[in-house]
Amino acid sequence: MQSGNKTETLQNGIIVVTGTSTGIGNATAKELASCGFHVLAGVRREIDADAIRGKNIEPVMLDITNEATTCTLHNWTGCGYGQIFKLDFARQSA
Repeated sequence: MQSGNKTETLQNGIIVVTGTSTGIGNATAKELASCGFHVLAGVRREIDADAIRGKNIEPVMLDITNEATTCTLHNWTGCGYGQIFKLDFARQSA
């Protein structure tokens, strides 16, 4: 069955959103989660991870300027070895 609605096509997919501690990244992560997506929400501090955690939102310690954290995310999303998630979409807000 083919759908013209891209949201329906991606629903229940894995989406990475960076910069989810505040602002548009935070709002984007929450909106996508409410639509049924599994959001890997990039944050830099544990306190921000606790604040964003919720249904369909999984905080990920991520600093895009830190190679170690980006490599971890890379491996989680199936772009590297040890795939945990298959990444369907990414949105950078940082």
